[in-house]
Amino acid sequence: MFVRRIKRANGQVSIVLVEGYRENGKVKQRTVEYLGTESELTK
Repeated sequence: MFVRRIKRANGQVSIVLVEGYRENGKVKQRTVEYLGTESELTK
């Protein structure tokens, strides 16, 4: 698992927890949990 920063079109940066896994021999990633925006987490 790792944390990913996603820049939105409105300028906000969202933080999500992502899990990597294999399905049929291919590497895939899925969002486990939305943690909030960067500005919310740095308060």
